[in-house]
Amino acid sequence: MGNSRSLVLILISVMRFATADSCAHDSTDVAIARITSEISKEPEEARLYLDRASLHLEHGDWKASLADLDRADHFAKSDLGLDRMRGRAFALGGKWKDAVRVLDAHLKSHPSDATAWAEMAHVREALGQLTIAAEDGQRAIQLMPHPEPDAIVECADLLRKADRDDEAITLLDRAPHLPVIVDRAITIDLAHAHHDSALRRIDALIAVTKVQEPLLAKRASILAQAGRRDDAISAWSNLSERLGKLPPETRQSQAMLTLASQCDQALDALQQTSHHP
Repeated sequence: MGNSRSLVLILISVMRFATADSCAHDSTDVAIARITSEISKEPEEARLYLDRASLHLEHGDWKASLADLDRADHFAKSDLGLDRMRGRAFALGGKWKDAVRVLDAHLKSHPSDATAWAEMAHVREALGQLTIAAEDGQRAIQLMPHPEPDAIVECADLLRKADRDDEAITLLDRAPHLPVIVDRAITIDLAHAHHDSALRRIDALIAVTKVQEPLLAKRASILAQAGRRDDAISAWSNLSERLGKLPPETRQSQAMLTLASQCDQALDALQQTSHHP
């Protein structure tokens, strides 16, 4: 009986995910159908073709998007700056050189378009042109009034791929000290064995974070990587004790159980090194 009930719950869960995905496609299909109906009434309205092209992109149909962009261009009474979207469509279809061509044309007339520079950076990366991709990514960030954390991290990653880690660190240090930003900076520090810098970053983040346990685990791991075995043992032991004092419902959460297991494994490994110098 218990197994049957579990199977039913699994099937319901799978159906929910499938339904959610289907609804997303359905909503896009409905929107495309609505705009298509409007186009039948106003067949020379460029904005309608542009709106439908955007929906086609959202739906993953890059060829239909390009066709609608051509129609929008044909009926437009002014420059709609469609090459940026063309670039995205070509990129979606893996037509990287075509994407470069249209994005380059767009940027010549719209040099302050941060989104287009970011799009170009992704295309250059796909072509293996990492140095140019990093420069385009930096230009995109410079043109954004308030860059999103994800955009900053993507640019830092491009700089790293172009072997420009110092510039990546400078970019991250100038950004708001959010967990995703600090984590990337720590990754770069550790790649260069700058353990003290990584510890300073993690300590600053711990001081302003409410749920500190995952960061304390990362700190203990950094101490071990730095060869500070006694400090690492102390840090893992303190974290283990801290986890044991959490309220039962928190202590039994999957995240905290995973951390407790990491503590045990780390302490076992560190204790073994003390017997095998």
